[in-house]
Amino acid sequence: MENDKDILFQEIIDEQIRRVTNAMLRFDFSYRVPTCEDDPDHPLNYIAECLNTLNEDYERTAISVNMMDLLIDAPAGSIGIVSNQYGRIRLASSNAEKIFNIKANMVSGKNLKDILKNYNTIYKKFKEERSIKNFSTQLLSLDKMRKSINVLVDINEIKNVHGDIEGSILYIIKQI
Repeated sequence: MENDKDILFQEIIDEQIRRVTNAMLRFDFSYRVPTCEDDPDHPLNYIAECLNTLNEDYERTAISVNMMDLLIDAPAGSIGIVSNQYGRIRLASSNAEKIFNIKANMVSGKNLKDILKNYNTIYKKFKEERSIKNFSTQLLSLDKMRKSINVLVDINEIKNVHGDIEGSILYIIKQI
């Protein structure tokens, strides 16, 4: 027979599961289902942990889809590079291979500092203005030669469904 504490916990979890799943359907991944800390082996903890993991996986997928859309929408002939809020490159369009002389998937994980010669100036300007248009800079190749190429870039912030900045999209508009 269930005690009052178990019944109350089950009611709370039921409500939290409904809240989290409804939020997920709205692409709001900020909610989590709490677990019963008094009884770590409680069966509802397993359900809560599974749903929380699923929620986190969906959030990563939704962010990736959002970033892919930005690459697809890149201006014709440009190269798109998506980074997180710390400058770590997450995605690069396939035509990035031409400039970097390595496979586009090898650009992922590098930092914007590694490819933009005057990164600190660009970063400061971006923090102040939240967007940069037609900025002249030098792009550094990632191969052993480390050649520099004069380019014009546009940089825009990427926001998640909550309006929080999650990264930036850098478009290499043209070589100059």
